[in-house]
Amino acid sequence: MKEIIKRIEEHYQIKIDDFLELYELGYGREDIALKLGIGVMPVRQIAASLGLRLKKKHRSTDLDILKRRLENENDLIVQLTNDLEFMNEKALKLHKSLIKCRDENSFLRKQIRLSAREEKVLEEIKEELKKITEVKVEPIILEHNSPYFIPNGLNLVVLSDLHIGAKVEKENVGDMNEFNYEIAIKRIDIVFDRLVRMSYQSENLTIAILGDIFDGIIHGSQLIAEMPVTKAIAQFSAYIVAKVKSLSKIYKNITLEIISGNHERLFDNPVTIHKPYDFSHIFYELVKTQLINVAEVNYAFKGYHRIKLPNNKWAFAFHGDMNRKYSPFKEAEVLKAIQLAKQVFGIEPYLILSGHLHKYMKSMLPNGGFAIGVGSLMGTNQYSYNNGWLSSIPSQVILFLNEEGEVEKEKVIILDKIS
Repeated sequence: MKEIIKRIEEHYQIKIDDFLELYELGYGREDIALKLGIGVMPVRQIAASLGLRLKKKHRSTDLDILKRRLENENDLIVQLTNDLEFMNEKALKLHKSLIKCRDENSFLRKQIRLSAREEKVLEEIKEELKKITEVKVEPIILEHNSPYFIPNGLNLVVLSDLHIGAKVEKENVGDMNEFNYEIAIKRIDIVFDRLVRMSYQSENLTIAILGDIFDGIIHGSQLIAEMPVTKAIAQFSAYIVAKVKSLSKIYKNITLEIISGNHERLFDNPVTIHKPYDFSHIFYELVKTQLINVAEVNYAFKGYHRIKLPNNKWAFAFHGDMNRKYSPFKEAEVLKAIQLAKQVFGIEPYLILSGHLHKYMKSMLPNGGFAIGVGSLMGTNQYSYNNGWLSSIPSQVILFLNEEGEVEKEKVIILDKIS
């Protein structure tokens, strides 16, 4: 308080005792301003600084409050000083710890990203591929004896947020989930097993992977990853090639659609310009070269993608990180996605397929089609658990479209019990 009084006297060139005397006599703010030769606004500011209230005609705050504050200010200053020193010491320790963590994480991320951008990343993947002698996949058996076999229809498997290479330990997520490469492959095998066991079948199969195929090197995930991202790319590309070759014994026409997610990129912000060392693109190149004459393999170079459906209908697909407000439940965002499909590809989509949110969601489009958020193969991880997103149940989607291009059957495959 003494410091406040000193600043008032120096700034307004008045004696505080004169101000208080006029206040005690009951003068209003206009009268005090006139007596002291200052403006009404400075009088109001002085009163506010001292904790006094003034009205135009008379004061309404007891001067005893100010007197008690002046009498006890020494004890108060001592107490506040001690508290401030203690808090400053705690804040300094926390700040040092935070800076250390940020510096270590930033350095690690820069080193990994720099390594990934160098040409040798391809050599590392080639070395990992040499170590893979044989990939065993579950045998697939299908008999077309169902009355729901429609040759010109389409079996559409939609996978998203696989996060291959990620590791989730039970003790870190309240025993809600466990995830690693072995579990990821088991869950994908379950999806394809459900595919071939569906009563609705056709000669055509499209497999769409909507991004975050790999756990990548963002969000500090490299600190708890099960394997380097190069090894994850090599192993998973070998698995997908073997799986598609197995499925080619059943389905006459197979198409593999690959879309990049935020975990594949090497940059903090999403970009629409193709980057040759995005992990999803490396994965695409590896798979495409091994599936020549087996399957058509396409890649979403623009970040957005169109997928051909029967009867000249289309699906508009993207990961979701480039449209951060997008949700299949938000009507305005769905309408924006429809407009975007028209602008980029000149199509009005019958299906809008997306990932990123790690939740299965579905709503109807104005034309009778659907907007579907696929879900996540991984499910709850430490990041979602710490942020309270406990509904991240691992799930993927299978659709069957008849020869008119309409969804006739949908299966949401819940995978939370597979570990």
